Amino acid sequence: MNGILGFSQLLSEEGIDSESKQKYIEIIQSSTQHLLTVVNDIVDISKIEAGQISLEMSPVNVHKLLNNIYEIALNERTLRNKPELKIIYDNISDKSNFKINSDETRLQQVIINLITNAIKFTEKGAINFGYKISDKKNLIFYVKDTGKGINKNNQKIIFERFRQEEETVYRKYGGTGLGLAISKGLVELFGGKMWVESVLNEGSTFYFTLPFNF
Repeated sequence: MNGILGFSQLLSEEGIDSESKQKYIEIIQSSTQHLLTVVNDIVDISKIEAGQISLEMSPVNVHKLLNNIYEIALNERTLRNKPELKIIYDNISDKSNFKINSDETRLQQVIINLITNAIKFTEKGAINFGYKISDKKNLIFYVKDTGKGINKNNQKIIFERFRQEEETVYRKYGGTGLGLAISKGLVELFGGKMWVESVLNEGSTFYFTLPFNF
């Protein structure tokens, strides 16, 4: 909010050259997007905790959904200026028409949250994501990175709202500290569970189960 107000004030002053004006506009746009993300996250976590989110179930082509998410992940990588970071969708080629009954919007939100976090905390290497059929009732989705890893003592608190691994993490990477809490809450609303396996300085893999119906 301070960025929006401050640079809006600068734009109102006379004698600003076009280059500075464009820079101020970009900062305002970035600050506005960040503020919108914060507001949306707070609304989502509030609705989840109040039991006010209802899932809109419909047939979802999993392969098509993950392909769309792959394109979004590539764009996120570009925005974070990490062209050397590999994004890999572990496609199950014989399941291209595999459909489940789910809420596509919320399922996409969960996976994108996990991938965005992985891109944020991974400087080099690769991010793999995909799913496997656990049994006749559940899928297991995963997002694996080669990032900084998470200290074992912090692997539970990162799922709490407004919590990140360390205060220095917020200062370096930003964020609301709500993304994982929202994702976990949505997964539990689906009837699944979410967890992480991580080795410090080697990387992390986030998993979640998703009950499904054909």
